[in-house]
Amino acid sequence: MTIINTRPLRIYLDSSDYSILSNGRKSAETSEVRAELQRLADSGQVEFWYSAASISEMAPIKWEHGGAAAGRAACLSDLCQRHALISMNRLLTHEYACLVQGQHISEPVYSYDGNWFPDISGIMPKPEWASVLQSSTDLLKSQGMNRAMRRKVKETLIRHQKPRKEYLAHMSENSDVSEIIDKYPMREQDALVLRKYLLGQATKSEAEIAFSESLRDPRWMMQWFDLHYDKMSTIQSWVRGDASKMIDVVRTAATAVSELFERIRLAQEQAKLLEIPCKLEKLDDAWWKSAEEGVVSNTITKVSRVYGDVVFESLSSVSADKFMRGFSTCIRTLFSLVRHSVGSRARKPKESDWGDCIHSLYAPYVDIFRTDSFMASVIQRHVDKYGVTVVGRPQNLLEAIRKRIAN
Repeated sequence: MTIINTRPLRIYLDSSDYSILSNGRKSAETSEVRAELQRLADSGQVEFWYSAASISEMAPIKWEHGGAAAGRAACLSDLCQRHALISMNRLLTHEYACLVQGQHISEPVYSYDGNWFPDISGIMPKPEWASVLQSSTDLLKSQGMNRAMRRKVKETLIRHQKPRKEYLAHMSENSDVSEIIDKYPMREQDALVLRKYLLGQATKSEAEIAFSESLRDPRWMMQWFDLHYDKMSTIQSWVRGDASKMIDVVRTAATAVSELFERIRLAQEQAKLLEIPCKLEKLDDAWWKSAEEGVVSNTITKVSRVYGDVVFESLSSVSADKFMRGFSTCIRTLFSLVRHSVGSRARKPKESDWGDCIHSLYAPYVDIFRTDSFMASVIQRHVDKYGVTVVGRPQNLLEAIRKRIAN
């Protein structure tokens, strides 16, 4: 019996798409495109998905960009609803688990609850009463009080591992929910729950749920960033999490390849000037292909030492392509950019290139992936084997969607 896959078509839009589709001065044609994309999403034929990279690039850099960011967030929310791909560090941890188990599983990559962010405990503050208690204990100890005396003082503040009512009343008078909103991207109703947690009046689980609800609302996130754009670096550092280690490994690998290429090129030029035979490798497609496979193999081996308890002596690029699809695509995309940046027809790297590589982590997990025209040709070569269609021009998106639906 033939089993037909009836799941919706998964689509990942480029950050620029949200800007174009939400532009208040968009053309009638663009308005029609947005309306058709919304119709397709509402029909259940397609699902639009976003990631932490989408949220990060959508945030306003300066306060005057807040209106545009809000428009982009509204567009994303309308199309994607709560369809979020898991955070980069969670994705890499999951792919590493697939590698160890020798089985590719994609379901955990998709969150229908809008969980684009890492483990919330990485940014959750500790209860204030616990911090104050620890500071008080340290102070009493420094003043020479013995353990019995410190315990007696502690009992006036805490009972059964919880702060006494009198202590809570004192802290409540000195606690303002606006301070929480100023520090964390939380809606007021959710910040009130966090405040209760910090005062010992709500559980950690309740606080985490409240915090998560705010983060799941892109519209609110953009409003908060508009007022607190100076605090974006703290949020972005939390979002990157352990993935920053992977980023360092990949960037080091790319730099090594670039330096190797340059050394070989200079050696060949010097040999030519001295009119001596050059026995160095020919820098042709075969050389680049061999170098690419080597970089993927070496990098995935190094990353295995960062992400898991099982350390591999050597891992093949084939294993990376099979079990760590997003990671492999990211490395290969970055490697391709290195190749394009050297030689007689070198392309000058752009600031957006690294962001495009991060987005490419998610390309193997969707059916249609949008990026710019140059990156489309680069990424398509690396995700062909996964059956992904990469669209390089926004005006070709609807045609690509209809074609995939028809097939």
